Amino acid sequence: MTLREGVGANRTATASGLASVALALLLATENDGIGAFAAWLASLSFGVAATRGRHGVAPIERADRVLLTLATILGLLFRVWRVVEIPNGLWIDELATAANAARLKEGPFRPFGTTALFADGPEWVHTTNLYLYACLTVLQPLGFSQGAIKLLSVLPGVAAVPALFLFARRVVPRVGAFAAAALLAVSPWHVTVSRWGWDQVLVTTLAIAAFAFLHDGMERDSSRASYVAGIVVGAAQFAYLAARLLALGAAFALAVRLLARRERPPRSAALLFAAGLLQASLPLVVLSLQEPSRLHVRAQEISIVPALRHGDLAPLAENLRAYAPMLHVAGDRNPRQNLPGEPMLSPVTGLLFLAGLFVALTRPTQPASLIALTWLGTGLLGGVLSGPQSAPNSYRVGLVEPACMILAGIAVAWMCGPPWRSREGTLARLAWPVTATAVVLSTVLTFISYFASRPASRECWQGLEDGAQTEILRRAVEAGLESGNDVALDARLRTPTAVLMFGDVLPVRWPDRRVAFVDRVPSPRRSLVFVTTPATWDALPQEWASLPAVAVSDPYLGPFAVAVTADPGLAARIRAVTGS
Repeated sequence: MTLREGVGANRTATASGLASVALALLLATENDGIGAFAAWLASLSFGVAATRGRHGVAPIERADRVLLTLATILGLLFRVWRVVEIPNGLWIDELATAANAARLKEGPFRPFGTTALFADGPEWVHTTNLYLYACLTVLQPLGFSQGAIKLLSVLPGVAAVPALFLFARRVVPRVGAFAAAALLAVSPWHVTVSRWGWDQVLVTTLAIAAFAFLHDGMERDSSRASYVAGIVVGAAQFAYLAARLLALGAAFALAVRLLARRERPPRSAALLFAAGLLQASLPLVVLSLQEPSRLHVRAQEISIVPALRHGDLAPLAENLRAYAPMLHVAGDRNPRQNLPGEPMLSPVTGLLFLAGLFVALTRPTQPASLIALTWLGTGLLGGVLSGPQSAPNSYRVGLVEPACMILAGIAVAWMCGPPWRSREGTLARLAWPVTATAVVLSTVLTFISYFASRPASRECWQGLEDGAQTEILRRAVEAGLESGNDVALDARLRTPTAVLMFGDVLPVRWPDRRVAFVDRVPSPRRSLVFVTTPATWDALPQEWASLPAVAVSDPYLGPFAVAVTADPGLAARIRAVTGS
């Protein structure tokens, strides 16, 4: 970077700082509506336009495009096939997010506020409104359908695969980049979370973009890339708590790399990264000063840092024992997040990861090694420094999934010869066969694990029992709504997930139909479907008992509801859609 460019970068950072001050003053006056949002976007746009983008990335070669497409197709297939069937329902957190987005749609535009994840627990987890508005852009056009709610996870999950290829291609040879992306595409860990992980999977994908821009800022002396890296990390703060660790990892990688460079380090890269991070996350900074409990309550609830400060090392030791074998021996035991106890990495990916970790530790200042090790180390803190009750918790450390795949790519790249330049030799000739074998084996193992073993697992089904039964009921209820009927649900079927589904989400999808929980048996009419419990159905008056009824069953617990309708054709349809 020339002196002139350095001075220009400093001016940009100064101007961005002044814009941040103006924005902070605007937010401090509690103006978090369209005015503050417009000012926020304008300040970010100004910064991007004012920075230089020299030394950009070379055009993607044809071979890269082919491999990128292949990896993306793999990732897409594993994330969309049977997505409304596996997992066997929506988690309550997914429904709460959709319900909160629906409520925001009806109120004033407040992008920089927060919303309690559950209305009856306002002192617990809060979601930023900006993230909910982003969800709304997906949910609204698709009518808050089951598939639309799943897209909140699927879209960033699919995007992670090509993003990782494009990043890895910057730091390792083509074969290593393909290995990293393709193994992520068929990773059982990432496939699972890409189907329900909403905020976490988004932060993981943003992390890939952030490190790609950070690399260009460090290695290509691109002022714009450094600034955009800060913006991406700042934007990630609006989604999920683990983004704080992303900020820590990015800052640490930047500091180490700049100090390790032989030539005078371009301090403007750090300055511009900090400027972008501050500007993007400034609304949250102001909010945390005004109402700290909203943003920090969950972190304070699960953190073991207070115990460590008082000299209690037992939680840390317990976490280390749990997370050490997580990748290769005994993984997450939560059936929502994993086949209980199965390792988080497939055997072949696990072996490549270990080999890549060894190579990276022997070359810690290489850009690929530095970023992967920093990413892995800081990302694991999300689990190591949280309560050990659910350890190992793959959701809290999901940020490290791409780092694991980059290390696997480093192992493959090592075969091409130091410093990862292609050479003719036995190892170099084995690079592609090893990669192809690893991808094929991982594809088969993940397919068996996720699409065969998970649906057959009683533990996985019962781990989502409330959501699974609500999903079966949803099919019955929507069959009635599609036929022009209103639906009355017996209050005895009221569960937290059912309340969100039938009280908040479905009314948005069917505004002209009535779906309601009732405490008393309603009067029968042809335009009404009554869904009740088996015990209540046994005691129904003759006017209801004489109508066609469908026993709605849980595969493991048997009938848990009965749908009654005056329309025999609708009864047959309900029986078909619920598998009863």
